[in-house]
Amino acid sequence: MNKIPFYRQLRFRIILLFSLVVFIGTAAGAFTMVQLADKQFREVLHDQFHNTISTGRELLLRGR
Repeated sequence: MNKIPFYRQLRFRIILLFSLVVFIGTAAGAFTMVQLADKQFREVLHDQFHNTISTGRELLLRGR
């Protein structure tokens, strides 16, 4: 059985480790971006709801 030279094994392990670090960083970044987008969407929706309620109250009070 032919044995793979040590430097090739080392090179493969370094590339594998670097790829794993990049993958984990990308996954963490994607998760964080989704969470931030969801939070911003909920805040905008909440603000829009309160603006609509306030406008409705003002219109009702003017009508009286």
